[in-house]
Amino acid sequence: MLREALYEREPNRRWFSDDDFDLIVWFSEAATIVAIQLCYDKSGTERAVTWSRPRGHEHFRVDDGEHSPLRNETPLLVANGPFRTDRLVEMFLRASVTLEPAIRSFVVARLLEIPASPGASAGEKWSA
Repeated sequence: MLREALYEREPNRRWFSDDDFDLIVWFSEAATIVAIQLCYDKSGTERAVTWSRPRGHEHFRVDDGEHSPLRNETPLLVANGPFRTDRLVEMFLRASVTLEPAIRSFVVARLLEIPASPGASAGEKWSA
């Protein structure tokens, strides 16, 4: 279940995490949500859905940058393929029962706005 990472808390950002998800929520000075990033499938092929007012929705695969055991590189967001909205929403709802209702419903609403990709497979855990 998602829990807030209090050591990551900043005035306009809150970070929630568990084994499968990282959720970062940015707020305006008036405490309204202005952007979110939901990283998922952290133990597999990590991906991220981002939303902000100016840019809308974006979907990425997280390239961890770890191509060599001799050095650490910064993870990058790279273009990703098919997206399966229904499965991600289902998994997020299970993981987010402890989140504040306003944040939880905001994230779910943003996820439901993303159309599922025609190539998304129903057979995989995340299928995104």
